[in-house]
Amino acid sequence: MLRVVVNRAKNHYNSALEHAERDRLDEAIAELKHALELDSGFLSAWIVLGTLYARKELFDEAREAWNRALALNPHLKKAHDYLNKSGSVARAVPTVRRLTFLSTGLLATALTLAVALAMTIFYFSRPDPGLAKIDQVIELTAQNRIGEAIGILEETSGSVLTTGASRRHARFMKEQLEGKISARLREASELAKAGSLEAALEALTEVEAGLPPQDAALECRRIHSIIARSAAAIAGEEVSRWESGEINFAELGTRLEHLCSLCDSDAEGDRITAMLETARETFTERECARLKATIMEAEDLRAMAARIAEAGGAAPSCLEMFESILTSRLEADTSRAQAIFDASLGRDDPSSAQAAIDQIRDLYADAGRRAPIELMETLDARVRAVASGRRFAEVTALFEREAFEELIEATDDLKASDWTAGQLIELKSQRNEAIGRFVAELWHWSESMDGKFESVTVTREQAMRMARHFKLAYENTRTEEAYRKPRLLFRAAAANLRLGDFEQAGELIGRLESEYPASNLWNQYTRGVQRQIEDALAGNSS
Repeated sequence: MLRVVVNRAKNHYNSALEHAERDRLDEAIAELKHALELDSGFLSAWIVLGTLYARKELFDEAREAWNRALALNPHLKKAHDYLNKSGSVARAVPTVRRLTFLSTGLLATALTLAVALAMTIFYFSRPDPGLAKIDQVIELTAQNRIGEAIGILEETSGSVLTTGASRRHARFMKEQLEGKISARLREASELAKAGSLEAALEALTEVEAGLPPQDAALECRRIHSIIARSAAAIAGEEVSRWESGEINFAELGTRLEHLCSLCDSDAEGDRITAMLETARETFTERECARLKATIMEAEDLRAMAARIAEAGGAAPSCLEMFESILTSRLEADTSRAQAIFDASLGRDDPSSAQAAIDQIRDLYADAGRRAPIELMETLDARVRAVASGRRFAEVTALFEREAFEELIEATDDLKASDWTAGQLIELKSQRNEAIGRFVAELWHWSESMDGKFESVTVTREQAMRMARHFKLAYENTRTEEAYRKPRLLFRAAAANLRLGDFEQAGELIGRLESEYPASNLWNQYTRGVQRQIEDALAGNSS
């Protein structure tokens, strides 16, 4: 039964140490009280309880707890005497607080605090040069400069200038610190073996930060090696999870990069990096294959170009391959359009050929590319050649039929770009001859009207023909036939009068009177036409 009580008291004591480790002082004090209710002779519990009261600046309660501890341990009688001198506890509290930074193991925490308390009391009661060194150790330990602290403790423990108590305290503290370092290294090793790499590295870094490089170097390197090997093993497991589809590639990359950052070994870090690169290559191949299938399913070039633009962002390394797919599709569609073009020209259908050219331009626009200039110029030239040949044949046929009026209208706007050089020369020759013969024909026709223009009795169709072709006939009348010009002017004026264009008719009569003084024969007709024009204009005004 007694063993059960003692074990329960120890359980409460251990719980108190855990709470104290996390600065949960009230919970720790409550656990210690439970422990002391079960076992009032629990010396360590009284010591820690007094220390916790002191940390809360409850000095009366702290003194009472320490008195109970001193009562249980006669060897602390001298400390009891110091405790009763001039309120030393209050002066001891700051040092006790600083000492909490030393704790990395629960049991070691309580023992260190207890020893520090006795040392501090002794320090304020009796001058001792060794105690100044110990106070320096406390400061260094609070700053995690453990290596320097151990060096000072080693020096102090062997110095003949310090008291025996100080040397003992120095040796004790040195053992505690070295024990804590060993415990922390063991903890780091166990964490690394268990796969808790971040926690292992944190513990290892904490030890390394407080020690000079040469101290515990071999053990630190060994643990770093364990961490690195464990990281590589975990990396392999993560790759397997990715291959089975449990995680995506982005997650794999993040995890492997993190594992690589934990490695102090170049070999294992390189191994993880190689795993990631291999996985990235595999992922890229798969992603490219998937995106390629999506691109190939596009209905047309516009849709394909849009999918390539989207896929290029997801897999930039595959963009060149995607562009080659688009190029192949574009070339195939262009070849089909060119086949239509050739067939259209073969059946003398330049309109359909031009539609095929427009289709090729649209294909390149849909693909987001510029149509090849040389190709388009060649196709355009072929269409123009066929079209011009066709039109040339039509114009030549008009000439052969002596349809000079239609020929003149058909060749009214000859552009060099629309014809070959030979065609252009021939067309100009045919046009000039057609004009000459048409002007002569128009003159003879107007002469055959038997005075109808002079009396303004021509039909509207006859008047329209004269009005439409007057300028051509007037400008192309040969010098030796200049006598025809005033008559053409008069007949054009009469034609416009017949058509109701009085202003144009008046203008032509004015030109006739000013440029060609009329003969007696023409005066009567000119005046008659002029009176009609004036009457018509006057009638319009009224």
